[in-house]
Amino acid sequence: MIDILLINPQPVVMKDLFAENLMYANPPLGLGYLASAARNAGYSVDLIDVGIDKLTISGIIHRIIEVDAQIVGISSFIANHGNGLKIAHEIKKQFGSQSNDGRSSGFFCL
Repeated sequence: MIDILLINPQPVVMKDLFAENLMYANPPLGLGYLASAARNAGYSVDLIDVGIDKLTISGIIHRIIEVDAQIVGISSFIANHGNGLKIAHEIKKQFGSQSNDGRSSGFFCL
């Protein structure tokens, strides 16, 4: 079981542009800092970088189930906002507002 699973959605960019390479030039530092702070506070944390991991939405759902994530956080900024919303919608559709054991599920957006 993982306490917190953080997701960095793939940015929406046009193919074959220099900008596409720039989107992957820097790691998601904000999520890394958040993961580090959570680990220092005693939580177990995993991070998915969708663009690098090449996961589909169904792959993300499978990963959430596989690690039994108790809280899912999704990073969102202009370049990946649309994909972040799609991921959030599918997670909400798949898991609803209750976890498997009847507790309220944790879901937040960063």
